[in-house]
Amino acid sequence: MSANGVSFSGAVSCLFRAECQLREPTNIQARDVQLIDQQRKELDRVEPRNREAHGKAGEWLAEGRYCEPAGEEFDRALSLGASKKQQAGSHYLLGRCYERASRTREALAEYRKAIEIGPGEEKFHVALILLLASQWETGFGEDAAREALARFPNSAPCWVAAGLVELRNGSLGNAREAWRRAKALEPDSPLVAKLLGRIQMTEARYAEAVQSFQRAIELDRSDAQAWFYCGLALSKMGDQSDRALQAFLQAIELNPEPAEAYYWAGSIYVQRKHQNEQGIRYLEQAVVRAPAWGPASQLLIQAYRAAGHSEKAMGATRRFQESSERAASEPVRH
Repeated sequence: MSANGVSFSGAVSCLFRAECQLREPTNIQARDVQLIDQQRKELDRVEPRNREAHGKAGEWLAEGRYCEPAGEEFDRALSLGASKKQQAGSHYLLGRCYERASRTREALAEYRKAIEIGPGEEKFHVALILLLASQWETGFGEDAAREALARFPNSAPCWVAAGLVELRNGSLGNAREAWRRAKALEPDSPLVAKLLGRIQMTEARYAEAVQSFQRAIELDRSDAQAWFYCGLALSKMGDQSDRALQAFLQAIELNPEPAEAYYWAGSIYVQRKHQNEQGIRYLEQAVVRAPAWGPASQLLIQAYRAAGHSEKAMGATRRFQESSERAASEPVRH
């Protein structure tokens, strides 16, 4: 392992300048597309047949949500010879990339490819089930959950994922049974505590849900999703707007990628605190991350108008319409 955190078959330092540069967060996180493209070309020139170097470049690009370039680097690595485990892992990482970029159809396709190649990897199944549940694809979610539990009957994450599918189906009894099975396997898992909180929210037992999400936070204070759902439960209680806002802001600090926390923080500023300019800051970030998501764009347009930004409201309306049309016509990438 080198000082830069790069490990290639026992190497003690970066072997390739371009490959090391691709890893630097100042390049990928700054989203300097031109520089990253130059570095990829340099890597290809210096070591066109180094499978591990191209595979690592694909991982770093996927982590930075550069999904197409990541896919190209993975394809290059796989063309140079790779095990089935490496092939499946590449599809899984691409699926995560597409999911973080709110490109659900591509993410689902990649997760399914990962499972097809490596059906014995638990996390591939869990990722697919959770994404299907989040998109209300409950029929496919039930099928995926049955397949996963047949392979991993003692997996708490699989039972939690299955419980979320049942919750989406409105089958509270089945969701609670899945929670009981998961709790028996891993009683101190944040996943299990969050599932109980989600069930309690569906039952409008918001104070109890807050306690469940706080339990998940106690178990893992870095769990951004637990903070988000704690904020969501607090926001349903009427007099807890300040606590809800702080929970959403903590979720954003821990994981700045999802659009939902920005939307809910912005909605509190706009609709409850009547601080439109502050709300606009967060709603703009939500729309950047999910441009075709109606509630975020509509509330941003409303906030622009309330703050007297008529031109910005018109521009946001146009961009939302364009994004919605693109999302509706975009083909699934296989």
